[in-house]
Amino acid sequence: MVVVGAMAPPIPLDDIHPTVPRLDLSARQSARLDEGAVAPSMMDERGVTPTLMGERSFRVLVSPEVGCRWMTQFTGVIPTGRAPLHAHPHEEAVYILAGSGRLWIEEAPVGDLRPGSVVFFPIGVRHTLENTERENMKVLGAFSPAGSPQAKLSPVRQRPAG
Repeated sequence: MVVVGAMAPPIPLDDIHPTVPRLDLSARQSARLDEGAVAPSMMDERGVTPTLMGERSFRVLVSPEVGCRWMTQFTGVIPTGRAPLHAHPHEEAVYILAGSGRLWIEEAPVGDLRPGSVVFFPIGVRHTLENTERENMKVLGAFSPAGSPQAKLSPVRQRPAG
């Protein structure tokens, strides 16, 4: 597990909007994959219906459903409190957009989170993010291989050997 504290200034959430015009990559070809069936996509998270997981919610922005083969990107909203520890069958990186809190690995708090903090979780590492403030924490996450943020490993399974 790696925790990296980025020093970038916070960006007001209302200022995050798509600003790049649709890219035309029709003349480009990939050496390994037939990309002709996949068009570049732009997403506005306000147009994506959130999925609820208890009191937390997430919006999948980029996934195989829009042609992204190898990863999923999502935003998440974490209310005050801490969800149960969990582990995923994928690598996950999380960037804190807004709010602050604490990172837990297994049963121990291991670091403070604030806007600009970045956390990487290898496959199988049990973790949770705790929101210690009254306002919601907002995160941007990505994981690979692609799938659902709801995918969890059973509590008895440990990190893969290797």
